[in-house]
Amino acid sequence: MVVTYKDWHEMLPFALHGYRTSVRTSTRATPFSLVYGMEVVLPVEVQIPSLRVLMDVKLQEAEWVRTRYEELSLIEEKRLAAICHGQLYQQRMKRAFDKKVRPRVYHVGDMVLKRILPPQNDRRGKWTPNYEGPFVVKKVFSGGALLLTTMDGEDFPSPVNADAAKEGLKRTTASSMIVCALVKASWIIPGGDQSESFCSEGRKHGESEEIWGVTELELDEITGFTLPLG
Repeated sequence: MVVTYKDWHEMLPFALHGYRTSVRTSTRATPFSLVYGMEVVLPVEVQIPSLRVLMDVKLQEAEWVRTRYEELSLIEEKRLAAICHGQLYQQRMKRAFDKKVRPRVYHVGDMVLKRILPPQNDRRGKWTPNYEGPFVVKKVFSGGALLLTTMDGEDFPSPVNADAAKEGLKRTTASSMIVCALVKASWIIPGGDQSESFCSEGRKHGESEEIWGVTELELDEITGFTLPLG
C-alpha cells in the first residue's frame, strides 16, 4: 500500500511479486509456476528455512539437476491444465452472467432512448444526460442491432447495438397510435405502401385494427396536436 501517490513505483515490485506468487482462481496455479515449472522460494523461507529448502540443500548437484529436469518436462502438462481450468472458469462466469441478464427484445415501431457514446464532457457533471431521444425502431437485425430513425423520419447512418438502447415508451394504445401517426406523416410515399407496411407490423404484434386505424381527431385528443395522416 502506497503512502502517497508519488511513491507507487517503489511499491510496484512488491505488488508484482504478490501477484505472481498467488494462486489465480481462473487457472488454479500461480503465474510463476506456469513460467518456471516450480513454486517460488519466498524470502521468509530463506530466512527461516522450510522443509523444501532444507531438502534442496541436502541434495547432490546431479540429483538436483535431475529433479529440476523432471519439473521442466512436466511444465507443458501444467500449462494445459491451467488452460482447461481457465476455459471452465469462463463458462462458469458466463452462466452466472446470463442468469442476471434480461434479453432486450425490440420490435419495429418501438420508441427507445439511445445511450450517448462516448460520455460527453459537460459542465453539468453528473447531471449530464446519459440518453437521448426518443427514436423509433425502423428495423431489427438478427444480431441484436437496431436501425433507428428520428421523429422527423431521418435514418441513423449506421445501426445501433441493442445494448446501447433502452425502452422509452411502453407499447400501449396511446403510444402505438402516436407512432403510427408520426410514421404516416413523415415516411409516406406515393401510393402509401411504406406507411401501410409499417402499420401492419402493429397488427402482427397484437394491436387491434382500431388502434392502427386512428383518425386525426383521435390523435388530437391523445397528444394535443394534430398531424396530417396519409
